[in-house]
Amino acid sequence: MSPRHQPLVAGTSFSMADIAVLGAMIFSALVELEVPEDCTALREWHARMQQRPSVQQWRAMVEPGEPQT
Repeated sequence: MSPRHQPLVAGTSFSMADIAVLGAMIFSALVELEVPEDCTALREWHARMQQRPSVQQWRAMVEPGEPQT
């Protein structure tokens, strides 16, 4: 199955592959390395990851501002 036609990096279940790519995306943001516009599958995957409760909780811990409980 093509990455463009699967919801997650390694298929239909969240896995270490997704965690590894998410780590790479976090690093790329830290070093200000943008994902090319033509990487639509990666961009769409990343947008979906931002909706996961675990990612939202992580963002709340590391983003500046008021701590969330």
